Amino acid sequence: MKRFLITGITGFAGPHLANLLVKRGHHVSGLVRRTNGMESDILDIAPQDIFDSIEFLKGDLTNYQS
Repeated sequence: MKRFLITGITGFAGPHLANLLVKRGHHVSGLVRRTNGMESDILDIAPQDIFDSIEFLKGDLTNYQS
């Protein structure tokens, strides 16, 4: 099992990539910007069981302290 961090998990490609990686048995963490997006935004693409296995992290790549 590998560990993956998906920056922009609430975007267009992020939830699809998370689905693929979780189904293949990998650990997935997703970065969610506090100002843009919520974890629940991916529920229309990621089924509940996959959603529940994702570790969501709040932060912003442009803000070093976050």
